[in-house]
Amino acid sequence: MKKLPILLLATALSVSPAHSASKFGPSDGFRDLGYSCYGCTTVTFTNVIPEMRAQGISPNLAMFSASETDQDFRTSTGVCKDTDYLALARVASYLATSPDVPRPFLLDLSGVIFGTTPERNCTTSSDSWYVRPDYQQRLTQFKQVAGNNFNTSTVWSILIFAEVANQNGAVTDSTKIDEIAAYVRQLWPHIPIMAGYPTAATLPGYGMQFFPSPQFPQNLDYIGTWDYSVTDPSGPQYAGAYQQLVNRLKIWQKLLYVVGTFARRPNGSCPALSDLNGQRFDLLVRSWCAWAMEVHPDKSLGLLNFYWGSPTSDTAYGIINWELNNCFGTALRPAMVSAANAARTGSSCWAP
Repeated sequence: MKKLPILLLATALSVSPAHSASKFGPSDGFRDLGYSCYGCTTVTFTNVIPEMRAQGISPNLAMFSASETDQDFRTSTGVCKDTDYLALARVASYLATSPDVPRPFLLDLSGVIFGTTPERNCTTSSDSWYVRPDYQQRLTQFKQVAGNNFNTSTVWSILIFAEVANQNGAVTDSTKIDEIAAYVRQLWPHIPIMAGYPTAATLPGYGMQFFPSPQFPQNLDYIGTWDYSVTDPSGPQYAGAYQQLVNRLKIWQKLLYVVGTFARRPNGSCPALSDLNGQRFDLLVRSWCAWAMEVHPDKSLGLLNFYWGSPTSDTAYGIINWELNNCFGTALRPAMVSAANAARTGSSCWAP
């Protein structure tokens, strides 16, 4: 396989995953991390932290996901909006040409490839995943509807599944993931392909323990990984987990570290603390940035912040606003700027 150029991805800044109706029709309820609000009836893409973009941060701010990986949603009026896996493909031209859409973006096709038992909808949730037996036909149809709008100019990577192995085990084996990635590559040659595998260094029966294969599937270019139990990856608790990752990497594969900014610990602390591990969010970002970009740049693709919740609460955007309003300044915003600059210019992750 041809070795791909290293992409040093700046910290991705975006709102939480949200289904939204759109001006393209009632069935076009696709999820993306660039939406500005819940229950929107028109497409409204915004840069959630414009100050960061002005400071030279990479424009990889958005991820767009095909439907059916998440529950269908209800609007503010309580109406259920059904989605289908072609919803994103039908707006591919808009995503490829609109001046309001940051490009290149991450294209998530897990909703085309995978399903759940029972199938998710407005009233049913499920975390029991399976590879759809007709995934090749679905991918082919998605490509036909999208045309040539998803290409190396508009997409920096295609995500085939975010959690191949996690606390619920492995969604499928490495042979199947490799088969899927190979088919995606046939349809979209030259676009890097990505899948997610956590490490969970301090949690037994979790993450990489469900992935006994000696190497990652060879048709993957990027490996997304995270460990929300580790506050400082340079400490001894993460050494073994990192070595497992390195041992499984092909020479051309790179690691993308996901830093979890979930919910602020509700104790009024300044700066804001992670509700998952009690660490300051700004120190989490800087520690993982230094680990990836300064200590292990040869294996690192970069950083990606994972946000969840509403734009006014449990996202990094909401946490930054909380710090600004309650702590008379922010520690998290400069940390993200430093991480983005480190990816862009090689500067220190600990810079002011």
